[in-house]
Amino acid sequence: MQWGAGAVPVWVAAEGPKTLEMAGRVADGVIVGTGLGEEVVKDSIVRVRRGAESAGRDPDAIELWWLVKPWFSIGFTASSIGFVFAFIGVVLSLVQGLLVGKVVPRLGERRLIPMAIFAIALGIGLLPFVWNVPTLLAALGVLALGMGFNSPSMSSMISRLTDADDQGGILGLASSLASLGRVVGPAWGGFLYDRYGMRTPYVSAAALMFVAFAVAFAGLQSRAAHAGGDPRPA
Repeated sequence: MQWGAGAVPVWVAAEGPKTLEMAGRVADGVIVGTGLGEEVVKDSIVRVRRGAESAGRDPDAIELWWLVKPWFSIGFTASSIGFVFAFIGVVLSLVQGLLVGKVVPRLGERRLIPMAIFAIALGIGLLPFVWNVPTLLAALGVLALGMGFNSPSMSSMISRLTDADDQGGILGLASSLASLGRVVGPAWGGFLYDRYGMRTPYVSAAALMFVAFAVAFAGLQSRAAHAGGDPRPA
């Protein structure tokens, strides 16, 4: 038996942005695991081609295969994405319009806020692992539920715990910090996505919210101890 002297083709399975570019530099073929969304497919191709061009290779000579994963098979269009945001808005409206006024007097803000933060953390943490529309809506529903309870409860608690002369300044500071988070959050999420892949922004945000839950829960226990075991507002 005689063995041929032909080159063995090199295939690389790639998902993260840096891995896709590396595959373009060294591989004969790439098994792409980023999903089948139109924008994601375009971005993946651009990154593979960029890697090939940086190494002086012909991008058209690289064969691309696409790995179909169940959690990428939802296949949302622009209109269906709009319905998802409408679903979030409906949940927020129902929570803030119907439930907050009934639940807060029973539990108090100091009990409700840690529970709401936990729901936010859980919802965010579930998002990168959804595999169909029902699981996506479940994760978003938990997230919206937490957001719906957290925002008004937090504002109410700040008002209760600050002097009348300081309420405006403290509420303004809280609003400014929330706005800062809306600026820093997307920038940080974009950095994580670009460096480590699409799941890491969700995992990072969920971890941060679980830390916030632990801090809020510890504060609740401390407040309850000083108030004689009842953390509810007077």
